[in-house]
Amino acid sequence: MSEQGSIDISIEQLLELRHIPVPQACNTPASNGAWSGSFASRKRGHGTDYDDLRSYSPGDDLRHIDWRASARCDELHTRLYREEKEHRLRLICDLRHCMFTGSSVLRANHAVFLIARLLWRACQARTRVTLIVVTADGLSMFAPGTGDATAIRGCKLLVSEHQRIAQELASKNERARWAQTSNKPASAQATTSNVDDETLVDAPYRRHAVKVDSREHGPTLDTVLQWLLTRREQKTTQLWVSGFDYVGESFFDTLGAVARQSLNVAIHVDDPILNNALPAGKFHYRSHGMKNNKPYSTDRFTRVGKSDQTLLADRLTQNNKARVKRFDALAIPFISTAYGDDNVVSALRNQAYLA
Repeated sequence: MSEQGSIDISIEQLLELRHIPVPQACNTPASNGAWSGSFASRKRGHGTDYDDLRSYSPGDDLRHIDWRASARCDELHTRLYREEKEHRLRLICDLRHCMFTGSSVLRANHAVFLIARLLWRACQARTRVTLIVVTADGLSMFAPGTGDATAIRGCKLLVSEHQRIAQELASKNERARWAQTSNKPASAQATTSNVDDETLVDAPYRRHAVKVDSREHGPTLDTVLQWLLTRREQKTTQLWVSGFDYVGESFFDTLGAVARQSLNVAIHVDDPILNNALPAGKFHYRSHGMKNNKPYSTDRFTRVGKSDQTLLADRLTQNNKARVKRFDALAIPFISTAYGDDNVVSALRNQAYLA
């Protein structure tokens, strides 16, 4: 989409995603919630979805007796139905600082547009959705809901968090340039509290402060997983939209424990530079560090030759293969956005993760 080429994201752009045609689905998700809904359950009980017919047993509901079948067989028969429960979905959007990189489009922008599209599709299909935005200073989310009102709330949360982080990064770069030109150290950033508490952001949004493993990158995905384990919520389907950078040492072990409680799908926000490496040439970058207990940043240059490009491409390929292998070992589907967002949505619907 051409709108993704811009750094800024407006609420109007996310609202327009509701009109994108939905690809046909081969399978419908099974219900995984406890409340009544419109999705067929694996359990038999009260509902409108006819499942089977059997001989009457004492205690069966008389309202379920099939009188026509009973008259034909000269024996009472009972209709069996599938219960209809809700389908619960949790969308996890990674907007940490490492996602604000990209060759032509910021990976954070790509993640926001894809999450908004999945949000609209799920809410229009009457799925009960929870949106969690992972940032450098914690998690932002709102109570589960369904329908257009929930989708609009989710779009507002995505835009507000994206704008806030983009402004923070822009201000940080300005302070670093000012410190370099004036030969003064940049001011230290305020660190986020490690206390796991809850504070209202802009109602009805809620922000959860979690442990920040790195001031530059924020919490690791392992920290987010550990927080989710403490929630003890009902079984749900979790879609992770991330670049899967700085996952943490025990991320895959913790993910294995989470996968035993709920279905998980890893959607990797890809970028051509992560597959093809940097082209040969001279590149500018900024190095951050500590000097005399004060943070500083320095502008540096590096030259990438053909041999360096080949070595970097090989290492990137090895890292990508190792990441896919780790997810495969946990039997967690791994979908890359390199094939296009339409294919991502189609794959999720065909595999019954999205309605």
